[in-house]
Amino acid sequence: MEHLAGSSSRERQWFVVSMEFTLHAARHPEVADDLAVREERLVEGLAEVLLDLLARDGRRPALPVADLARLVMAVSEGLNAHAVTHPQADAATGGLARRVLPPVLRALSDPTP
Repeated sequence: MEHLAGSSSRERQWFVVSMEFTLHAARHPEVADDLAVREERLVEGLAEVLLDLLARDGRRPALPVADLARLVMAVSEGLNAHAVTHPQADAATGGLARRVLPPVLRALSDPTP
């Protein structure tokens, strides 16, 4: 979860570079296809990590794991964007992503029978 939380300045810098590339792809459709392939690989990898994390807690996703991975990525990216523009607020809250993502995963998962 720490990497999703964007807790280091290096991770935030990577987030900014990634967003710049996303904006470039939005203006250049020929690049968007390559970005979509890359993002699907990230979704697949994150889905595996989420399955492992949930299994360790005796849980399984309550929705398709790829959808859960996309949701976690979207929440993480939104919170990273907020942290970039509001660094004092993020520091004061101790990292909103670290507090929000675990209960979201718990709410969107079920106990393993």
